[in-house]
Amino acid sequence: MADKDLPSWIGWLAGWAEPGPRPWSGALWRGLAAVYAVQPVAFLTSPLGECDHCIAQFWQLFMALPGLVVGLLVNGRAATMGFKLVTGAVLVAVLAASIGAARRGGRSGALAALVIALLSALNATLVGHLLRM
Repeated sequence: MADKDLPSWIGWLAGWAEPGPRPWSGALWRGLAAVYAVQPVAFLTSPLGECDHCIAQFWQLFMALPGLVVGLLVNGRAATMGFKLVTGAVLVAVLAASIGAARRGGRSGALAALVIALLSALNATLVGHLLRM
């Protein structure tokens, strides 16, 4: 069955394992989706939805979530410049790895994107638990 016969989002998901490299524009969107599209799973896997304040905090931190836990582990003070630098560096590294996996394409790229998406979802779940502490 051709991808054009499937609904658009299912065809887009089926295209993850297509062989060969992708153009940068497609790889950028796929890489961002692998990192950010799975983060709202924290509402299902953590007690985040119990508190309106925690939900607001989660959405304020949404863009920095992929690097937040690593930044907290490296530096205990959230207000310091070092924390912001570590969090930013980890976020850029995760996004670059995700976009690189999407650009490479094929099964290895799809597997790498799946691993990055799972780690991003686990990270968001951990942040959800941390916010409710």
